[in-house]
Amino acid sequence: GSTILAGEQRVSYRYRHGESPLDGYTVLRGLGRGGFGEVYYARSDSGREVALKVIQQNADIERRGVRECMNLKSPHLVTIFDVKTPENGPPFVIMEYISGDPLELLLTELRHRDIQMPLPVAYRIILDIARPIRKKNLRRLVDAYASDPTLHDRANLVVIAGLRDGLW
Repeated sequence: GSTILAGEQRVSYRYRHGESPLDGYTVLRGLGRGGFGEVYYARSDSGREVALKVIQQNADIERRGVRECMNLKSPHLVTIFDVKTPENGPPFVIMEYISGDPLELLLTELRHRDIQMPLPVAYRIILDIARPIRKKNLRRLVDAYASDPTLHDRANLVVIAGLRDGLW
């Protein structure tokens, strides 16, 4: 594994720069860790920059979510290219890589400066993400996340709660 500094924390990753945990892809660096696994910035053998998400927990639910979202197209959502499972390893989700700071960093900075995001901006962000998901009618997926308390901290709960409760 490798350890990098993310913000003010040291984060250890399972795969190091130069490793190929999935045939056809080489890890360049770790990007982050979420409730289901780790995400890496990687490059395909053909040169495409991608985000590789290693599914380490709740694989069945994550795979179901990925299948439901596979063909969603929106400028506000990351494109999912494929899901692959190597013979002797965890499943990987191959996604569009988008450079720049994550929304979480912006929200953390605002909180540290004791600044509240204006509600119209917050609503716009939430709705831009939620509308394409709603169009796909992901009620089953939303219900799966909502019904399992162990997933609550791992899900995009703002979107999930809003969809479940019919807010948009």
